[in-house]
Amino acid sequence: MRPGHVEDLPAVVRLWEREVLAGRRDSAPHGRFMQRILSGFDWEACSRVEEDATGMRGVALVLRRHTEDTTVARVEAAVAVDDDDELLRTLIAWGVGLSRAAGAQVVQVWRVRGTAEWLGDTGLTPVRPWWRMDRSFDGPLPAVVPVDGYRLLESASVPPAAWVDTFNGSFADHWRHTDRAVEELRLGRWPELELMAADSAGKPAAITLCEIEKYEVDLRPQPVGLVGSYVDGKNEHRAPDLYSDLGFEVTFDTTVWEATFP
Repeated sequence: MRPGHVEDLPAVVRLWEREVLAGRRDSAPHGRFMQRILSGFDWEACSRVEEDATGMRGVALVLRRHTEDTTVARVEAAVAVDDDDELLRTLIAWGVGLSRAAGAQVVQVWRVRGTAEWLGDTGLTPVRPWWRMDRSFDGPLPAVVPVDGYRLLESASVPPAAWVDTFNGSFADHWRHTDRAVEELRLGRWPELELMAADSAGKPAAITLCEIEKYEVDLRPQPVGLVGSYVDGKNEHRAPDLYSDLGFEVTFDTTVWEATFP
């Protein structure tokens, strides 16, 4: 096992794509998304790669977010679909150990529901369902009804900082939210798929940020024709009900496992 390097990124994405096709991961981040989540990532310290003569067999990345008084680490581990779980356990154990040694108060591992009960033996506890809710374009879309007192603004007419402030303000009271910086939220976005609602005084009230996901290996007829969103299954504001009313259904169920350290 060796530290990863930025040059490993294409192989990491291919590994994730194979996990998607095997039903072990809901999606494989594309290049734009990876630019954001790995902005400033310390590959030498926070990643490990296992490989053999055929290429990459497994990888673990430890991603960290900070609030005023808490550091939340997330261990992203993947192995080749024809490999056994022993390598996966080794990679996750390394990530959890690094997180604790580096001072994280919380470490998370996200796995498909029902596929990683053995994490309970490592000190982690299932704490949250995290859903991907999809809606097909096959049927009629809900009617778009303007709301009096608000107008829609396109990306080019809004300063980047306003998008970030509105995003962070919208999620400030959500579970485990950590503020995003301008570079993280804006890098590699699709400006033509962004809208902001503002009141008559120009004060932002709501935003939508959308992206198109494409996979090099996707056996489904193209275009797939789905729009999806990630939803906290225990969201206190009943977000799942809102999406259900708009025709979305749960299509992928992930369990968030956590360990907390004093």
